[in-house]
Amino acid sequence: MHISHWTLTFTALVSIAGSVSCGDAPTCAAGDQKACACPGGESGVQVCASDGSAYETCQCGSGVGGGGAGDGQGGGTAGSGGTSMGGAAPIVPGEPPPPPYDADAGDSSAPRTFAVTHIYWGSRTFDGVESAGAWKSFGYDIDHQTTTTSFGNHCKPRSGAAAASVFPDGDFGIDNAFGKLLVPVLKTALSSRGDLEEASNETISAGQRTLLFDLPTLGTGSNYDPVAGAYFGGRNQTGEDWQKAPSSFNGDTPKLQFPAAYVREDTWVSGIAEGDLDISFGGAFVIHLHHVVVTGPLDGAREQIVHGMISGVLDTEEFASTIGEYLGAIDVSFCGVAGSGVMNQMRQASDIMNDGTQSQSTCNGISIGLGFDAVAVTAVGLAPPDPTPVDPCP
Repeated sequence: MHISHWTLTFTALVSIAGSVSCGDAPTCAAGDQKACACPGGESGVQVCASDGSAYETCQCGSGVGGGGAGDGQGGGTAGSGGTSMGGAAPIVPGEPPPPPYDADAGDSSAPRTFAVTHIYWGSRTFDGVESAGAWKSFGYDIDHQTTTTSFGNHCKPRSGAAAASVFPDGDFGIDNAFGKLLVPVLKTALSSRGDLEEASNETISAGQRTLLFDLPTLGTGSNYDPVAGAYFGGRNQTGEDWQKAPSSFNGDTPKLQFPAAYVREDTWVSGIAEGDLDISFGGAFVIHLHHVVVTGPLDGAREQIVHGMISGVLDTEEFASTIGEYLGAIDVSFCGVAGSGVMNQMRQASDIMNDGTQSQSTCNGISIGLGFDAVAVTAVGLAPPDPTPVDPCP
């Protein structure tokens, strides 16, 4: 990396003050779609006009909408809006598919470990279309509120942020302040390295590190409950083999497990896990997701996950500290007032409590939603330990 790149990064991070604090709504992106209310309590879709001036009339009717794992175009791949099977709860847009009804436990007829091949950070749709509104379809409705213009049930904005800029949700109540407020900054920060999606996935494509989801009891059937799984980091790819990151384990046991996971209509759903899922942003820094929910639409052969979804919460202070260390590693001058200022701008993206709820307290969490694709691989022995990070600001 060249110093000029890191200078650009710092400049872009500082610029978040305007993007978060400003209360004026941005002009919509041509072709962007958002959810809207229809008669009977159902949801429809509004499309931004070709000149970007406004959203057109709400389109209602059967088939509109989709599962929470949408592609940024109003549809979804993790389920059909309002569909149900037998006595199971219906699949609702913006929510992970609920458990199947009266399903057998996983039979291990197709055990798999899936390695993430691409992470969608929110600058592009699943179809690869650059869109300012792509973030709206990544993630899930974490706080179980659909927030548009009323913020009375929300936590209080952080560090002088404007509620009207921070709190409004994505499609179907999806909470993703990271995608809405921070991804545009990262997009600018990494512009010297080319496209955001490519830059942020460099360590994956280079076989250096990835995310592994281990599903040992997965079967070929469409519905199972449970299909317990686990997450651990992957390191040092050789062909289809990935070594396991030792930092993801306590002894031989993965730290992050999904004991209540299930498969509903060929989509694996992790359930909420009480543990951390760590993701590297292009090798620049690592973010820690809490209260994670992962969904993975499976192909028939159980060889791929296409348009999976990761939803969770960043602890504001933990994330701000990560950014502070990142800047300090670039230049120790950022260990002082300059770094503190940038960290404060990160705090302005807070839209939720760090336990995934809302309250009348000051927000201390940042919602995040990411998409991913994955393929079946083999997880082998433990990799060498990652180097111990050095505190740049002692």
